[in-house]
Amino acid sequence: RTRRDALVPIYTLPPELLARIFHFHALSHPPLIDGRSLGWIVDTHVCQHWRQVALGDGSLWSDIKGPSAKNRWIPEMVARSKDAPLSISLLEPP
Repeated sequence: RTRRDALVPIYTLPPELLARIFHFHALSHPPLIDGRSLGWIVDTHVCQHWRQVALGDGSLWSDIKGPSAKNRWIPEMVARSKDAPLSISLLEPP
């Protein structure tokens, strides 16, 4: 499948442009770290190339919002953010 994907124009976008598209999608579809919605992260499930591009851009993972500091996704997102400045907003449920 990877070889076939390379022939489709959307899969031939340069990584920098693809990452920029992911950033725009992340603005309109942020993930909810409480597990209710993956938001833009579903884009990383399209193909290996898209996943590698997203994982390679730490700033995509640096905006962390959620209901609790006990969430299991927070450490993973912090790790994926690499050296990007973090923005963390955690709310305790009522």
